[in-house]
Amino acid sequence: MKQRSGLYNSTKKRALKVLENRNWMDAPTFAYKVGIRPVRRTYAYLDHLEQLGLVTRGRSAAGKLYFQITERGLERLEWLRAQNRTTAQELIAPLLRVS
Repeated sequence: MKQRSGLYNSTKKRALKVLENRNWMDAPTFAYKVGIRPVRRTYAYLDHLEQLGLVTRGRSAAGKLYFQITERGLERLEWLRAQNRTTAQELIAPLLRVS
């Protein structure tokens, strides 16, 4: 997959961070916290994350959709965080070298 100006996976990372506490969340609340606009786009994005096995969906007694992060989603979030640390270390390392 192609990276685009260092922002590749940034939405995924924000999305998984919002769900990190393992609480069930409805799509409009999720959209607000992640910054996805318009809100209707959130359902397609959450469906994509579900296909990747990163979130699971459930319904309330009233039929409202809710989403929760999975174990795989937590593992991916940790991986994404590690990627950012590595990138920062790679950027700083040349500056710290003494000639």
